[in-house]
Amino acid sequence: MKMMQEGEVIAGGIAFPTHRCVLAARCPYFERLFAGGFADRAAHEIALPDTEGPAFAAILRHFYTGSTSHLQGRELLRPVAVLADRLLLPALSTHAQQQLLSAVTPASVAADLVAQDAAGSLGELAAAASPGLMGRLLVAIGRAPPHV
Repeated sequence: MKMMQEGEVIAGGIAFPTHRCVLAARCPYFERLFAGGFADRAAHEIALPDTEGPAFAAILRHFYTGSTSHLQGRELLRPVAVLADRLLLPALSTHAQQQLLSAVTPASVAADLVAQDAAGSLGELAAAASPGLMGRLLVAIGRAPPHV
């Protein structure tokens, strides 16, 4: 069965050895890729363009261990949140976003907001923060909804 084969995922120029059955069992994106009519479904190598290698490594570790304890540091959490969203892993994306939110400092808030906006998840971040704080921050970066 092709689902049991070993393969590689190429992310950020790094080849990650994987088991298709693990990818499919833990990730809806890969499950659909392997089961559907995509050209990549039978390929030994699967490319994830525009993906940072460390972010995929962290998500792959999560696939194999079920743990999120290794997801630390904003340099890792930002791309993990974005990639988890791309891979149809909303719980993991939310976890990474919540970790980022809990570590927001005055010095990092602007970069954090820009990263969340680029990931298309600024609204989710806003919903998780206090209304007054997010309203002021959104006004400051010119992204306030009409009611703020």
